[in-house]
Amino acid sequence: MLRAAGGAQAAVEPHRGIRETLTYPRDRDRIPSNVRECTVLSAVYSVSFVHLDRGHWREAADALRSLRGQFDARGRHKQAGRVHLQPAHALAHLGEHAEAAAEYGAALALDDRLQ
Repeated sequence: MLRAAGGAQAAVEPHRGIRETLTYPRDRDRIPSNVRECTVLSAVYSVSFVHLDRGHWREAADALRSLRGQFDARGRHKQAGRVHLQPAHALAHLGEHAEAAAEYGAALALDDRLQ
């Protein structure tokens, strides 16, 4: 909601806090691993779009790279496609055309799973 309202930086802060809490060693045993993993996955995914909106291409590409394979493994193919498509856009902006082309290809390879 904060991202949609134009508060990009305000949208990043809660996600950063979520990630820190979920990855803090003291809390690891208190939070079931599947909850921790899915929540961190969703937080990184959401923050990557804030970076894209702001034109922070490197941050967006790095965040989305860290998610490769994780959505597809959970059967969330639409998000898996975006994990390839969005960094492809960012990499193209950065002039990293070979890697951008590979990401576009990976997104297209998921097409049959989206229909």
